[in-house]
Amino acid sequence: MKILYVVKDMSYIELHGIMQLSALSKQRGHKSCLGIINEHDILKVIEKENPDIVAFSMLTLDASSFENLARDIKNKHKNLTIIAGGPHATFNPEIVDTWEVDAIICGEGDDAFVDFLNAAEGGHDYSDIKNLHTKAKKNPLRPLIDSLDKLPFPDRELVYFEGGHLLNLNVRTFMTSRGCAYRCTYCFNNKYNMLYRNKGKIFRKRSVDNVIEEILKVKEKYPFDFIRFGDDNFIYGVDKWMEEFSVKYKKMVNLPFYCLIRPNLINNEVVRLLRSTGCHSIGMSIEAGSESIREKILKRGMTDEELMKAFDIVQGSGIKVFANSIAGIPFATIKDEMKSIELAIKCKPAYPNFTIFTPFPGVELSDVAYKNNLVNGDLPQRTTDRSVLNCFTKKEKDIQENIVTLGPLIVRFPFLKLFILNLIMHLPPNRLFRYIWVVNKGYLGSKYIWPIKMAFLLKIKLFLKSFLFEIPEKRITETRR
Repeated sequence: MKILYVVKDMSYIELHGIMQLSALSKQRGHKSCLGIINEHDILKVIEKENPDIVAFSMLTLDASSFENLARDIKNKHKNLTIIAGGPHATFNPEIVDTWEVDAIICGEGDDAFVDFLNAAEGGHDYSDIKNLHTKAKKNPLRPLIDSLDKLPFPDRELVYFEGGHLLNLNVRTFMTSRGCAYRCTYCFNNKYNMLYRNKGKIFRKRSVDNVIEEILKVKEKYPFDFIRFGDDNFIYGVDKWMEEFSVKYKKMVNLPFYCLIRPNLINNEVVRLLRSTGCHSIGMSIEAGSESIREKILKRGMTDEELMKAFDIVQGSGIKVFANSIAGIPFATIKDEMKSIELAIKCKPAYPNFTIFTPFPGVELSDVAYKNNLVNGDLPQRTTDRSVLNCFTKKEKDIQENIVTLGPLIVRFPFLKLFILNLIMHLPPNRLFRYIWVVNKGYLGSKYIWPIKMAFLLKIKLFLKSFLFEIPEKRITETRR
């Protein structure tokens, strides 16, 4: 059979979910092809490829695009099987009853997808497969995969296609683990952990040898000189895995890399080992400048002093830091937003970033917002879009948007603080601020965090793509509530 995997967009980061499913399906003799909604006419792709199954991989922000696409596909290809997975399907399984899809996969979909393909290929009923929901039946989750080494390496051929920009980048993303041991209220991992309670170990790590083998095989076929480890939390301290990884990575790979780690896990020994292994940059979030919000609302459990100490240790070693903070957190005040800017200034990240809280259904903090009737309107398209919470005034939402676009400048250039704060507090969001933000984030990201190299024309093409994505016309012309 041939499976057409459909995604909304293709950024700088490989889509490991569909790559893993494609690898599993190819192991069993199936063929794979890819459709990108923002780049392709999916109906024409279907006519060209003539797939047996269409598989959606969906984020919640992209749900409306997939719902419309499913309807269009069924109108033209009534008997073509559509299966949907990803975060939106996992946390909103009821969509199987109203969307024009035949099935959805909830949670960890590797084994469920294989069982589904086996049933579909043989013309058998697949309504009893665990993790699978159909209009006829909703099934329980199976236990989590215990050993990630059992899985084939992700199918990079699916996304490194000729003419695609990922093929020509010098950065490759790898995953060394699954799961997160923490339960931040604004993150899907918290709800995911609840779904899988008593169904296996949440956090699982691939063996060092397995990770190194994949890196070397990819490097041989698709050369690169920088690695991005995309794990929610790359390490939890200096343990046997990290000690073994450090030795083998330096000996066999020896390339600079980026990873994510929580500030509370940072100490001198962790940073020393990361730096000696080849760590160039890390993602380490602040999230909120108010200790009360971090503790009571976000459940981050870190003091200002702990955060600043972690940033000092990391940046003192020469490792660059990408740090995110969230504006528009439910019940936050403008004073709280200013605290986030102040704490970011004290932490001095190389790339300070600000987003706006988006109430994704199913997330614990979102449940609070919906329960208190704070959500007014549809979800935005991006986590940098205007807040949809009605607990904020129009003026407060204006300030939040301006923090996203101009906040990074204050953090990078504190001597401009009073001037830029005056703009943030008194001027409405506008196209110029967005222009400044897009250029600034492109510069900071490529210079300090992810040193992406590419041909000049490709760089221009991707910059324009990002530019149009971040500043669509309707954002400027819409009436702001």
